[in-house]
Amino acid sequence: DKKYLQVFEEDIAEQKKELAEGYNETAVIQIVLDYLLSGREEQAWQEFDKLYTSANKDARRQELKNRWNQYSGAPAETKKAETQTAPNPGWKLP
Repeated sequence: DKKYLQVFEEDIAEQKKELAEGYNETAVIQIVLDYLLSGREEQAWQEFDKLYTSANKDARRQELKNRWNQYSGAPAETKKAETQTAPNPGWKLP
């Protein structure tokens, strides 16, 4: 949600600090989600391409894109409530 851009920016900075200490798949995915949820989809996928180094990159990208498409296609009232309660509602990593 663009309304909470500063919150997303702070989380991105925190996740990037964590990545500076060593690769962390969860931190990369959180960065991607922060960009997606703040309305910056192109930047989200650029960061994914740059930061994600696990062997399952293509499969993970497709999974994230599928989930994002499913999430962004939700009815307007559902999307609004979810973005206000949590930056990554219901998304869990395996």
